[in-house]
Amino acid sequence: ADEEAQLRWAMEESLQMAEGGRAAGRRLEQQSAEDIQQFYQQSQKKAGAEKEPPSASTFLDSDEEGCAWDSGPEE
Repeated sequence: ADEEAQLRWAMEESLQMAEGGRAAGRRLEQQSAEDIQQFYQQSQKKAGAEKEPPSASTFLDSDEEGCAWDSGPEE
């Protein structure tokens, strides 16, 4: 009877430890996902800040692209 009680106690402890480990794993996964999302959002903000929109008076070198601004209707 004493051996059976010890076995039950050990099984209950194992179950509690396993559940605690799974919960800790889920928290770690959630935190990792949040960290990754935050990293990419910051990277996008940095990339957006580094890129300046082209000026309306920028001359385009390629003939295929035409001019950077419209001089108005042709007469």
